[in-house]
Amino acid sequence: TPPTGAQILVDSSSLPPAPSDFGRVLAASLSQWHTEGIRGVWLSLPLPSNASLLEVAVKHGFKAHHATPRHITLSAWLPENQPNTLPGPACHYAGVGVAVVDAEDRILVVQELNGPLKGRGYWKVPTGMVEANEGLSEAARREVREETGVECEIQGMVCLRETHSLHVQRLTDLFFLFKARPLTTDLTPQDSEILQAKWMPLQEYLSLPQWRPGSAPSHLNTLMVNHLEDPQKGGLFLPVALPRGGNRGDAVVYGRGRAKL
Repeated sequence: TPPTGAQILVDSSSLPPAPSDFGRVLAASLSQWHTEGIRGVWLSLPLPSNASLLEVAVKHGFKAHHATPRHITLSAWLPENQPNTLPGPACHYAGVGVAVVDAEDRILVVQELNGPLKGRGYWKVPTGMVEANEGLSEAARREVREETGVECEIQGMVCLRETHSLHVQRLTDLFFLFKARPLTTDLTPQDSEILQAKWMPLQEYLSLPQWRPGSAPSHLNTLMVNHLEDPQKGGLFLPVALPRGGNRGDAVVYGRGRAKL
């Protein structure tokens, strides 16, 4: 018997495929879980094979939590007189940008082929979204490689920008700006995303009219330049992998210091 206050995840492989059978099994299970003191129930339905079970689950009190192309996950809070303490769906995006600067004080910049910056002549550092189960430093290296063909070494995190109510879902965007040095310099722009890429003198980049004084992008550039001109000023946030315990793998902690992955 699970301990009082526990949460359970329903094994989707054991679900009856017929909606009528699933409804009977689910009703009996919910009754038993109430008796056992279960508070939260998670149900992940494979798609499209179990799509017909979704309506049945909703009728028994389950609510959609999040979805992927292959699954939809629902949750149910069983206590009627207690506030629901199950975690909500993801409410943040994570993105990265990388200031790759070579020994000649040139910064790696790109112009986008698609998106809101298309056709505006806007030069920017390589950026992109962090993928599921991907580390921030790993995402930073991947985005530089994908957009420009350049391999780089991440030297540390410069700063974090927080912006609310972005994207279609109106979520919070967390943008991490990294500093890196190139391991290669030949450019191969990504055909599907990048119009052109080049190495631009750093001072030329900073003098571009697109940087409106007082704006968030301008401030990000200022912080980046501070680190380039005086590496000891403030210091970069460096990653170190530390054990989380059990069999759950490592956690990466960013802090000011000399530890590196």
